[in-house]
Amino acid sequence: MEKRKLSAIPRPIATPEMIEIADRLGDMRHIVTAELIDDKKILLLNFFEIQALKKGKTEAAFRTFLSHEDYITQDLKTSKTKWLTASFHGMYNFSFTDYVWNQQEHKSSYRLNVFMRSDEELKIVKDFFREYSMPDDEYGPWTGIHRFQQEVLDKRLAKKHKKETDKIDVIMNPIKDAPKEFFDWVWDTGMSFARYLIYKEVKKGKALCECTHCKKTGIVDRKKIRLRNNEKGICPFCGSRVTIKAKGRMPAQTHDERWFVYVDPTKDGFVFRYFHAHQLMKSDGYLDVVIHKERIERDISENSRAIYTFPKGKPKCESYEWGVYKQRGDCRWCPDQGKIACMECILYPRNLPQAWEHTPMKYSALEVLSTNLPTVSMRYEDAIEKYIEFPKME
Repeated sequence: MEKRKLSAIPRPIATPEMIEIADRLGDMRHIVTAELIDDKKILLLNFFEIQALKKGKTEAAFRTFLSHEDYITQDLKTSKTKWLTASFHGMYNFSFTDYVWNQQEHKSSYRLNVFMRSDEELKIVKDFFREYSMPDDEYGPWTGIHRFQQEVLDKRLAKKHKKETDKIDVIMNPIKDAPKEFFDWVWDTGMSFARYLIYKEVKKGKALCECTHCKKTGIVDRKKIRLRNNEKGICPFCGSRVTIKAKGRMPAQTHDERWFVYVDPTKDGFVFRYFHAHQLMKSDGYLDVVIHKERIERDISENSRAIYTFPKGKPKCESYEWGVYKQRGDCRWCPDQGKIACMECILYPRNLPQAWEHTPMKYSALEVLSTNLPTVSMRYEDAIEKYIEFPKME
């Protein structure tokens, strides 16, 4: 809307008839007049305070211009031009209705606060917002106006959000899926602590063992292999380190999880990509009551990203998380709200230091630390800051 053109329209003055009507309107708060302007493209509503009219003041309190695409309100209590963008529902000290409690009947209702000056003007408003009105609307055209203003507010908010999300998408779109080698390393090395040997004694000195890593099952001589619940041991089939579990003493579900970081190079730095790996091991009793009969279920998902750049050699980080953007219902990359605790993580070493060779982290040797301790979580982002501060610390 052209605000300068609208503000130039003469301010309305109450007629003697309106002042006379004001004395008969009881507790109502506003009298409204309506007219179509700008070749009937804009509906102009003028709001006069009834209490002011009773005191002989003829100036309107405010006026609202409504087109089929937008609306704006001008505050008329000041000589200067002052615009308000709030809807009627959000305006200070204004409401179309008042909540009323009937003490005798013990029920509540709503009472209209606004009075349309004439039936002709009421018809103008109804016709202008016909598409937003419904036959069972209790409060006439005001409910339709509320629907229209809410639609405009939603469009304004969506436009504002799009400006923010477009900037995020520009950053996120160049980042591709992590390679298969990374996911294989997560389960084969990073989650290698979550391997189990489940045993059940079938006769004296003999136990039926099941390895969750190599998937083999067989009879084991307990005189040759020590089997004790929750002790560490070696799988007799594949030789991997395992945690021993007595089948009859297993909980329904055994959860194991870790956060992993994959480093992707970017034009001006690199991105720390946080993946949450989760493994679920089910007992026999639990397998009997679930649909998926696999002993082991695994899942891995990317939940957070930290974008690193190095202006003037100092680290600068912008964090993002995967979630619902401002309660709008859709999952996407959002600015970090601190909802995801992923700082304690395991660093994937096999693409380092090549991934950050164009940054000050090239000789940090963090990949050596991760290779030596592949199942131990550390705060690697803290290590970045420390290395930049003490670059010879490797």
